[in-house]
Amino acid sequence: GVQWLGIDWDTYASAEKLTAGMHGGPLAAAILDARAAQSSDTSHARPGIVPGTTTAEDVLSKYGIDPADPAAAVRAFMRVIDVTPPRWEWLHPALSGRLRLRWFAASEWLLWPALHARSPCVVHHYFSENTLRRSGGWKGRHRLVATCHQPPSFLQEMRGNSFYRRYFVSLAACDLLVVQTRCHVEPVRAMFPGMRVEYVPLGVDAEHFCPGPGTGAAGRPTVLTVGNWMRDYACWAEAVRRLSAADPAVRFLVIANPNVIAKARERLGGERSNVAFRCGLTDAELLDAYRSADLLYLPLRDAMANDALLEAMAVGLPVVATDLEATRDYLGDTAAAYVPPGDAGAASSAMLELLGNPARRAACGRGTRRLALAQYDWPVIAESYRRLYLSLG
Repeated sequence: GVQWLGIDWDTYASAEKLTAGMHGGPLAAAILDARAAQSSDTSHARPGIVPGTTTAEDVLSKYGIDPADPAAAVRAFMRVIDVTPPRWEWLHPALSGRLRLRWFAASEWLLWPALHARSPCVVHHYFSENTLRRSGGWKGRHRLVATCHQPPSFLQEMRGNSFYRRYFVSLAACDLLVVQTRCHVEPVRAMFPGMRVEYVPLGVDAEHFCPGPGTGAAGRPTVLTVGNWMRDYACWAEAVRRLSAADPAVRFLVIANPNVIAKARERLGGERSNVAFRCGLTDAELLDAYRSADLLYLPLRDAMANDALLEAMAVGLPVVATDLEATRDYLGDTAAAYVPPGDAGAASSAMLELLGNPARRAACGRGTRRLALAQYDWPVIAESYRRLYLSLG
């Protein structure tokens, strides 16, 4: 789409950097329109775009984009405030965690100028659980949007914690709440009567997370597990023991934070030669880990959205996941297997069957990749947010 629009690739890349962490910008919408204008595939269809008739000039004019300076349209549309805290790896985890909370609380003051400007604007707390505390009282005539990343069960727990009192006061003042799974729309509406609640899924960079030339490990089969939050490593450990007994050749790789790795090791009852743990990977190393695995095993206690799931789907990995409404929302019928919560026996059996069936693994991987491209690629998500922003007036 970039070349069709007549935008130099380096110029586009510079403009695209401005959109890091941003949803709904004109550049992403223009790329989707460009795809639709060049394709007769109905899955790419866009309102007002006629393949073979709509021109690049039509699309650029629609979003006010100058192909020589696309960044100008991005800057005019939205400002992104990145409040990612330092890692503080040299500190004790408990102290580092408290500093993170203070960092996020202080970062909200960066919104003060926007929420006290004369011109109305839309302010979106994308990681609202971290940063939303005072904005509800500051909003005035501005529009306030919050994306909730936690499942309703955990939101209820947070509601009973005095630490989050300001968070829920500001949530109640929002003009729009966004949840990341369809199944959580109604439960969240029930928590906030009269509130507008919409669904927009979490996205993935399907250009970066893509199948490699040799996706899947050569030699010994590898089961990958990624992540920290709401993972069930007790179930994982029992599944490892069972699958290792059934097939000693299977390797297991866990990518998580050091404190979570320590707990997983404890659950496993010591070191095993076929189990490896890694943390602090670069983007390239994480991508290589997905591409080198044969399947993703995702044992969960609960979930809303899940980065690891989407990254594996985009790479084209077959997925064995805990059977939750949220995982079914994202995977649909592309999952290699859904297993009951906490059922290590079912998980190990499903993985053993899948590892012995390369054709089925390949078919499942193609299905997850197609779904990631069609529904969860960031340009698709950005367009959903753009429409929501515009609907707020």
